[in-house]
Amino acid sequence: MAFDNEEQRIALLKRSRHVCLTALQRYDLEWTGISYIQMSESVTYRITSHPDHQYLLRIHIGKSNQAEIASELAFLRALNDHSDIEVPTGIASLDGSEVLEITAEHDDEPPLLVTVMKWMDGEPVHGAVMDNHAMAVGVMIARLHAASMLFVPGENFTRPSLDADSFKGKFAKLANYRDRFVSDADWALYQEAAAKVVSHLSEMKPTSENYGLIHGDLHLGNIVFRDGAPFPIDFGLCGYGYYLYDVASVMLGLNPTQRWLLLDRYEALRGSNPNSSHLLETFFIMIMIENYSHHAPNPAETESLQSEQPSALAYLRKFVEGAAFLFELIEPAGRDLEVSSHPPLDPSLS
Repeated sequence: MAFDNEEQRIALLKRSRHVCLTALQRYDLEWTGISYIQMSESVTYRITSHPDHQYLLRIHIGKSNQAEIASELAFLRALNDHSDIEVPTGIASLDGSEVLEITAEHDDEPPLLVTVMKWMDGEPVHGAVMDNHAMAVGVMIARLHAASMLFVPGENFTRPSLDADSFKGKFAKLANYRDRFVSDADWALYQEAAAKVVSHLSEMKPTSENYGLIHGDLHLGNIVFRDGAPFPIDFGLCGYGYYLYDVASVMLGLNPTQRWLLLDRYEALRGSNPNSSHLLETFFIMIMIENYSHHAPNPAETESLQSEQPSALAYLRKFVEGAAFLFELIEPAGRDLEVSSHPPLDPSLS
């Protein structure tokens, strides 16, 4: 969650600390330490508990309601029961609830929703992403989607859809802040690319093989490695969408060769699609724009947004022109050369 000013962010962090301490009293945890992690769709804390256990406490400040959060936890339990998948799962409070409504003492604001998850051991990629990382992630995503296909939602299960309507809403939000990082001429290119994304989405036909419950935010920052094996974390934005959306999401942080390696390993387990490159390029642009929509309202991230625009505009131009770009080295806009090995886009801007 982004803020228009620092005062709002500080006020919410102060309130969240009180909510965190109040919530912990409702769990059977002998906690010994609390460490703030970050603020996004949730304010998150790392909880250390005796004897040497760790947990993730989330204070939900995004748009998710109690039913959606409970559905996320049900989905994670089902995934974790699959022999090939390990994901973070929720733990129940003393009264058996997995999603708590918490109001801190002397707090007149509406209650905040809180969940506590088992901590996933592992570390994100530090430094350069290697080819073996990309290949391992391709296998992981294939197994994740295979497990997702086996999940049977309960009667009250509800999660959002990552579709044309949700994209239009995010693009409209981005329009409110576009003068912070793009010119009028560049924004026209964004508009043309967004219209093409919506057109492509309207032509896609969901089937049980290509569409289902997906992670929805599977960038490299939401993947941890343990003994060389990758594990997905942070399913807070999971929902219904095309499986290739997850694949494209990771690709934003990879170079063209690594994108190909990831797709090769993914399709080795899931089957190949002759139209996959075309679909992935649409999702690539869709996700890139959605990421900017998420970060643009925060003035602290304006500089990062501005620095990425030469690469972003080059991708947008290729997409609008109908030229393949996913497995090509694309020169950032405003340069004379046609190709360059510039760094991949950073979906997290962190």
